[in-house]
Amino acid sequence: MKIGLIILLSLLTYTRAFSQYPDIINAQLFPTNPADTDSVFLISKVALNTQGYLLESVVEIYGDTINVQNCYRESPLFAPIYVFDTTYIGIHNDGNYVVVFTAYSSSALNPNCDYTDTNQVVLGLTVEIDEIFLSNDRELVKQIDLSGRESKDVPNTILVRFYNDGTNEKVFIVE
Repeated sequence: MKIGLIILLSLLTYTRAFSQYPDIINAQLFPTNPADTDSVFLISKVALNTQGYLLESVVEIYGDTINVQNCYRESPLFAPIYVFDTTYIGIHNDGNYVVVFTAYSSSALNPNCDYTDTNQVVLGLTVEIDEIFLSNDRELVKQIDLSGRESKDVPNTILVRFYNDGTNEKVFIVE
């Protein structure tokens, strides 16, 4: 009887140790300093106490707060695992945002998220306007014809002009 009770208590303890919430090891935003035209992603590393995978991901935006909720499916296999995920959180306007990343777990018996075991991390996000600098101070670096030879202005010939700001243009001079 004592042996049966000891085995039962050890199994309950063992099961309880592996039903803890998912542990967020790392969470970061990419790119770190996005412009208002960049797609922003949350890259995360979450430790699960049992084998599992990402079951669902929900992104909700309320003003300047972005809530990212990832639910991880756990299994009855008691082997710890790291889950690496990339979650798209959108393209955002210029401003400061708070990103709240919450990791939920589902039990091995319930394939749906029960939102009971959780872990959370809060990240800051600053989006800046993507500035385009236009300069009229560009200088011609070289000019070539279609065979790749450097050329002067030749009428009725297609020429490619390269400028010091990295731009180029094709020109056709009509005589």
